[in-house]
Amino acid sequence: MLSPVTPFPGNKNIDAYKQIRDARNTGDFSALQNEALAIHKRIVAYELEDVESGWGWEQTYGPSGAFSIADSYEKNGQLLYDQFTGGITDTMVDRQIILRDLQLEAYMNIILGRSIDEFDQFVENWRKLGRSDHIGG
Repeated sequence: MLSPVTPFPGNKNIDAYKQIRDARNTGDFSALQNEALAIHKRIVAYELEDVESGWGWEQTYGPSGAFSIADSYEKNGQLLYDQFTGGITDTMVDRQIILRDLQLEAYMNIILGRSIDEFDQFVENWRKLGRSDHIGG
C-alpha cells in the first residue's frame, strides 16, 4: 500500500540552502524549520564543536559550498533543467554504454589538449547514435 519510491520536489535542496543563506545574512536562524534547521544544526556542530560529520554539510550548504554555486547559476539564468520525464527507453538501454564511452573519450581528449571545437563533433555524433532510427555505428 506504500509506494516504494518517495518523490521529493526537485528543488528541495536548493530551497533549504536559500533558507539557510537568508538566515545567515540576517543572523536570525529562528525561522529555520525541518530540513533547513537540521542541516544548519549539523553545520554549527561542525564549526563550533568540531563534529567531523558536519564537514560535508558545510561544504554543501555553507556560504561557499556547492549550493552557493548553484544559487548563483540560478540567479544568472544558467541552470538547464532536463525536459525528459519519461521512463528508460529501449534505445537508452541499447546505447547507454556506447554513448557514455563516446562522452568520456571526447572529454578526455579535450582535457588532454585537443581543440574544444571537438565538442561540437561529439554532440553531433551523440545525437546520431542516440536516435532510435539509427542503425549501426
